[in-house]
Amino acid sequence: MKRLRHNKVLGLAFGERSVLAAEVVGGAHPRIARLGELAYPGGNQQNLAELGAALRQFLHEKGFTARAAIVGLPAAWLLVKAKEVPPADAGALADLLRIQAESDFPADIQNLVFDYAGQPESGQAGTVLLLATPRKYLDATNVLCENARLSRLAVTPSALALSAATQHVQGGNTVVLAVVPAGAEMTAGAGAIPSSLRRLRAAGSPAAFSGELRRAVSTLPLNGSGGELVVWDGVGLDIESLRQSVSLPIRVGQLSSLAGGISVTDGQGMVSKYAAAVALGLAGTGQRELAVDFLSGRLAPPRKSRLPRSVVYAIAAGILIIAASIYGWINLSHKEGEVAKREADYAKNSAPQVDAASVFVTKVTFARGWHTGDLRYLNCLVALYDAVPNDPKDPKSNPYATNIEIHEAVSPDTDKSTAPAGGTAADWRSVIGVFNGNAPSQDVALTISRKMKEVGFASADLIKATVGRGGEINFEIKFQYSPPPPPAVVTPPARLPGGSGERVRGGRR
Repeated sequence: MKRLRHNKVLGLAFGERSVLAAEVVGGAHPRIARLGELAYPGGNQQNLAELGAALRQFLHEKGFTARAAIVGLPAAWLLVKAKEVPPADAGALADLLRIQAESDFPADIQNLVFDYAGQPESGQAGTVLLLATPRKYLDATNVLCENARLSRLAVTPSALALSAATQHVQGGNTVVLAVVPAGAEMTAGAGAIPSSLRRLRAAGSPAAFSGELRRAVSTLPLNGSGGELVVWDGVGLDIESLRQSVSLPIRVGQLSSLAGGISVTDGQGMVSKYAAAVALGLAGTGQRELAVDFLSGRLAPPRKSRLPRSVVYAIAAGILIIAASIYGWINLSHKEGEVAKREADYAKNSAPQVDAASVFVTKVTFARGWHTGDLRYLNCLVALYDAVPNDPKDPKSNPYATNIEIHEAVSPDTDKSTAPAGGTAADWRSVIGVFNGNAPSQDVALTISRKMKEVGFASADLIKATVGRGGEINFEIKFQYSPPPPPAVVTPPARLPGGSGERVRGGRR
C-alpha cells in the first residue's frame, strides 16, 4: 500500500475516448473543486504531443490549478491475474510474484510493468491480483504530464482507486461497477484488498449489458458474505432492470458520499462518470491508499548486486531453503489433513468391520469341529445308511430319503470345556436330527426306526407316517445319535527301550 499527502491533487482518469479530470482539495473534510472531460483530439490518444498541449489548454480554460496529478489507467490497458500465494513477508512475496510473472509473460516481460494488489495477513496464505500494463502507456502518461506541466505522483488502475474509495464509504464485500459511454469496469474485494477486476462491454443494449453483468457477478469470489453492488452510472442505466437481473442488492453511487464541494452537475447531469477521477484525487490527498502504483516498481527486476559471488550464492541458497520450507509446510499441512480425514473414516467404519469379523471368527470356530478327528456327523450318516434296508434284487421295495437334517444337540455358542451338570461327554457330543423319506409300507418305516436303535442311535421315533402318491408311505423320524468317542492319539516315544534302531517284537527284545 502507498499513501500520498498533498493539499491539492488532480485526478486524471484516462479512458479509451477521453480523459476525465477532478481537482480535489484535501483536509479534514476533502472537497471537489472542479470537474471536466477532455475528448482526445482526432478520437484517439496516439498523438501524444498534440494531446499534451490540448490537456494543458483544457486545464487552463477550466480553471484547474493543481499541479500534482495521479494518473488512472483503464482496465482495457491492463492484464490482470489472480494468484494464490503462500504465507510470506513482502520481500518473499514480491520474489514469488516476479517469478510467476516471468513464467506467465515470457515473451512480453521486457515490455510490461508489473505490480500487485493485496497483502495476505501475516502467516496466512491468500490471494493477490497480479497486474501488468504495457510500458508504452506509462511512457505516454509521462509525456502527457510533462507537456501539460503536471507532476506525476503515481500511475494506478482507475477502477482500483474507485473501489478503495467506495469500500471506505460502504464497507463489507462491495462490488463496484463504474459505467461510462466507452465501457464498464467492475471490481470486487473485501475492505481495501481487491479480489477481482474486469472490463465489461459498453452499455449499448440494456438486455445484453444486464446479461453480461449477471454472468460477471456470478463468478466473483464473494466468500459467501453477500455484500452489495454500487453502481456509478455515467450513461443513464435502467437501475430497476439491473435489480431484476443481479442477485445482489444495488446502490447508486453519489459523488457527495466521496467528498463535498461543487454542485453535482456538469451540464449533462451524468456526474457519476467522474467518480474514478475523484477517487484518484482523494488518494493523492492522503484520504485513501493506493493499492497499486506502477511507478514504484515493486516487481521490477532487482538491480545487479555488487556483492561477492559467494555471498550471492549464500543468499540464493537461503531463498531456496525458505521456498523449500514453505513448500514442505504446505505439503505437511496437506498430509496432516489427509491423515486426520483417514483417521476419522477409520473411526467411523471400524465398528461394523470389527462386528463382521467377530461373526466370521465365530462361524470359523464353529466349523473347525467339522474338520478335526471328531467325525460324529459322518458316523451318524454311516449309521443311518446301515439302518435303511437295501435289497438290490428288488429296488422298488427299498425306501429312500427325501430330507435329512443334522445339528448339534447343544448350542455351538455354549462353552464345551466342561460337561453340563448331570451330563456326560457322550451327551455333550450328541447330534440330533430329522430323517424324512418314502417307504413302500408302514412296516418298513417301523423297521427303519428299530434298526436305527440297533446301530447306535440313542433314540429314533417315528412321528409321522402318511400315505402319499402311488400308495407310498411318507414318514418322518426324529433321532438322537451319540457317536463313539474319537480315537486317542498315541504319541510314540522319542526313543525305544533298547536304544536307537532296536525294535520290540512279540513282547521280547
